[in-house]
Amino acid sequence: MSAILISVSVLMQAGCFGYLSGRLTPSGSLLLSCAGFFMSALLFTAVHLVRRGRRRPEVVLPGPVERRRTNRLMWLMNLVTATTFLSFYVSLAWIPATLASGIETAVGPLALVVLALVFRAGERPTPLVWGTAVALAAAGGALAWSLTGGADIGWEALAGLGLVTVAGVGASGLALVSKKLGGLGTHPVTVTAHRFHLTYLGAGVLFLLQGGSPHDSGVPLVLIPLLGIVAITIPLFILQIGLQRAHPMAAMTILTTLPGMTYLSETLWGGSVDIASLALTGLLVVLAAVSATPRQSGERATSRPSERSLASVGNKDNS
Repeated sequence: MSAILISVSVLMQAGCFGYLSGRLTPSGSLLLSCAGFFMSALLFTAVHLVRRGRRRPEVVLPGPVERRRTNRLMWLMNLVTATTFLSFYVSLAWIPATLASGIETAVGPLALVVLALVFRAGERPTPLVWGTAVALAAAGGALAWSLTGGADIGWEALAGLGLVTVAGVGASGLALVSKKLGGLGTHPVTVTAHRFHLTYLGAGVLFLLQGGSPHDSGVPLVLIPLLGIVAITIPLFILQIGLQRAHPMAAMTILTTLPGMTYLSETLWGGSVDIASLALTGLLVVLAAVSATPRQSGERATSRPSERSLASVGNKDNS
């Protein structure tokens, strides 16, 4: 089920990225980020408060140790989320969405195994995991390169590539933190209600410092709230549910299909078709399908009953 949720999120984001590619200005990227993440925080804070008000009296609340761990992870989630998504959305003003998502997702699995090794987060990466990460990075990098069309890369494109590399590392960190929050029984609504505050504030500050105008966004101003909901609010909540349930590497593996899906979306919105890019897109989808399935089935097989019961208790405690 977690794989389906992540896949739905990928398809929703890809459809929107394909439309936005080549249309958004720097001001538009920041305005979209501010609007989308603010609406996410506003909507899910309201849902969180309603859920908390309906909590049954007999539910036992988490202890102080669990609350402190959850609070620390929430602060970390805020910081990494702001870094990841602002880097990605700002990059869309300088490089095509397919190239941006290609680099971000190519970096993701490899960054995940490095972070897991350095910070000892999760199990130690096996040679198979390393090989999978390298293969996905190579395929994703090749797709990203094919999408440049052989054009010269100026300083703006280099800045965009640097930003999406940061976003790729941040996305792998989000997968690890989400999994830890899921293990503590924190409900996805609670996480979504708290994780975006630094993101929309950062986007708003950057928008003001840049001195941009809402009318220079590159897309009709009336579409910004709608795009914020469809491209950010809904798919990222669905993704959050999937990230808290899936193995981090399985999640990052599925996310490597985002650039290919974005490329297909761009072609539907009037972009050109390239045979090499289509072939690499198919290769990424096959690699993701083959790599993610064993990991998920292995996780279900090795999950201990005590961990499942603890997670279920945590979900009740935070409902």
